[in-house]
Amino acid sequence: MLRMTLACLLLLAVLASCVYAVDPATDPSEEQKPIRSRREQEIIDEARGRTGTSLPFAKQFISGRVTDAAGMGVRGATVKLFADGELVESDRTSSSGEFELNLPLNIEADETVVLWVVPSTDKYVMQCIVLKRSSAARQAGLFGPCAVEVPMQAQMEVEVSLLTGEELAKSVKARGCY
Repeated sequence: MLRMTLACLLLLAVLASCVYAVDPATDPSEEQKPIRSRREQEIIDEARGRTGTSLPFAKQFISGRVTDAAGMGVRGATVKLFADGELVESDRTSSSGEFELNLPLNIEADETVVLWVVPSTDKYVMQCIVLKRSSAARQAGLFGPCAVEVPMQAQMEVEVSLLTGEELAKSVKARGCY
């Protein structure tokens, strides 16, 4: 009983380290296109309104693969990109666990950018990856020292391993993050 309680507390601590909450119930279905953020739509509209101009950034993207602890691709997981709490882009993983997202952001802007991976089943725990912390997020200590971080780049590849609750508890304990 004590072990189960400890595992639950560890799981809650890890999930609490990613402050931006995502409601899996609001996931777009596979048939729906990703929702554009207000910022992305303004940039696109502005670029379309001017002849001979292009978007203010080169082709930027995040690609990667979502696997389980054994390295097998996880199909149907939803990968969501958030900038300052606003959904920017989303995709579902292929049968081999691969995904690709456009990165319609100014990577130099002072904003917090996170990537959420939401599994399609209850077998795995959703994963939050911090790509960039804004100065306000750093000052407020918004993310704990054990938050998973990958430095954001204009063209990047991210490997994400989804874990079961038990695997996550072991990982958290091994990293001293409880």
